[in-house]
Amino acid sequence: MSPFDMVILAAGLCGFTMVAGGILLLYKGAINLTQTSPDEAVKIEFKKMLNISTRYPALGLFVIGLSFIITALTFSKEPEVRPLEIRGKISGSEPSAVTVRISAGNWMLQPSSEGNIAQTIVPKMDLLLVEVNAPGYPPRRQIKRLQTQELRAGTAELDDIVFSENPVPKPNVDPRNIAPTSAPLPPLNAPGAF
Repeated sequence: MSPFDMVILAAGLCGFTMVAGGILLLYKGAINLTQTSPDEAVKIEFKKMLNISTRYPALGLFVIGLSFIITALTFSKEPEVRPLEIRGKISGSEPSAVTVRISAGNWMLQPSSEGNIAQTIVPKMDLLLVEVNAPGYPPRRQIKRLQTQELRAGTAELDDIVFSENPVPKPNVDPRNIAPTSAPLPPLNAPGAF
């Protein structure tokens, strides 16, 4: 359990304890809702949008407890994962033979002295590494930093990738250096062929 999870759990338990304790104190008669204060006993204001105030001091336990519970529930939500559409153009090579590999992030984890790995990473997809391979050409690499508007729109535009210059030269093979086989080769789908 990560420290963030423990804080969320502690906030939820504190809120539950305050609400349950307030109900128990009301039941035992230690506090009651008939006593009012001439001034505001509890006032909560959030960004000039939410304004709660009461003249009953006993309700303060419930309001504070509920605020702990709501805070724990708000932060315990899983982050929303949105799909990301990748667009780009490849030219100068046979497009069906080209492979495009995209990876996001590069995290280095340090094992403990016993060899255990127990670390938490927070994946952020604001940096993409694009590697494009075409037969006969050296790999092309492109680093794409995603902007906030691209992440919101769910679309990333790659730069055009052109395979026109500097193809890898084919090796010169001398047929005299290839030894003939004495037996026919097995078919590719035969067991043990690979």
